[in-house]
Amino acid sequence: MFKIAGAQIVGELPFLADSRIAASIIFDSCTFQADIEAPRLKVDGDLVFKNCHIQYLDLSGAKIAGDLSFEGLNSRGSHDRDGRSLRLQNICVGGALIIRKSDTNNTVSGVIDLTAASVGSLIDDAHYCSGQAQYILAGFTYNRLGGAAPKDAKNRLTWLAKGDTWQHHFSPHPYKQLAKVLHDMGHEADATKIRVALGKKLRHHARKERIANAKHPIHRLCTMATTPALWIWHSLSLLLTGHGFRPERSLIALVLLWVLATIPAHLAWEEGSFAPNSAVALQSESWAIYDADNNHPPHPNPANDWSLTSSIGRDWESFSAIAYAADVVVPIIDLGQTDAWAPSTERGWWGKQLWWLRWVFTTLGWIVTALGAAALTGIIRRE
Repeated sequence: MFKIAGAQIVGELPFLADSRIAASIIFDSCTFQADIEAPRLKVDGDLVFKNCHIQYLDLSGAKIAGDLSFEGLNSRGSHDRDGRSLRLQNICVGGALIIRKSDTNNTVSGVIDLTAASVGSLIDDAHYCSGQAQYILAGFTYNRLGGAAPKDAKNRLTWLAKGDTWQHHFSPHPYKQLAKVLHDMGHEADATKIRVALGKKLRHHARKERIANAKHPIHRLCTMATTPALWIWHSLSLLLTGHGFRPERSLIALVLLWVLATIPAHLAWEEGSFAPNSAVALQSESWAIYDADNNHPPHPNPANDWSLTSSIGRDWESFSAIAYAADVVVPIIDLGQTDAWAPSTERGWWGKQLWWLRWVFTTLGWIVTALGAAALTGIIRRE
């Protein structure tokens, strides 16, 4: 193992490019006044930069048998022409990639490029998830998050947002990679949140691409006109199914619609705004008695009185607001309530409201059920 501590390194280190170091090497509290150009470097042990000041580091294509560690790193100097201060693309690290702070003053002002990098473990901290560092994460693979690296979706989504787009090109790979690692480590709830976030991002970029790809003025105008409808559909997919990864949301929404539909159904029945949904029953002598305007005594709820006392009514389908609401909202069941009873627009305020509300509830029920079925079968998942 070689250790260099407290050194002021003025010149370049050209011998590092395409070379091999047959041991671990540690730079501790060193200042590099020139850029470090070490592409395709091979290190048989660890390569450690601890509390170092680095202008620019190029390790592209390097192979590190042990750990590659940046602890207390300060990089405020030169960058390449694309703004990268740490160029780590295509590196292969057998151990861990460690990016951590040791005090509050370390800063990476440029971009950490991890394009197509492969490491055993990633060990970082919240500073690099929510701090100033920027990343390029397309193709970056790792087997686990080690040490005290944040494993919660909140911090990791901040980290992903700093590295999922480069030169206006969005890459879904960082989200897939993180979701896989979190799933394999047993953090399934956080993995699901990452998948949902990816679905949201993909749909957002799909809407933008639709407009960008429409070259003809008429095509572009039609695309812009239909984009709000597509946004509504995507929003419903997110709200009701988490873009396919939260199908239980559709069940909750369906139950909520059921409860909401029960309220006007109950109130319409209580005010006497229901009638039998049958021409035979409506034309029967027994219904005419209870439905007559001049009957004595008056029947404020003729449907209820008819179903309790008349010979036909006693054998008719008993009304249940809960069952009626289920018939209206849930398209895959038939309890016979809507076949037996219908609201009237002429008998009371709630009857008039329910007459058109049932179409709203039925439409929403179909939408929720269809999205739920699509989520359960994986049709609407987009990764």
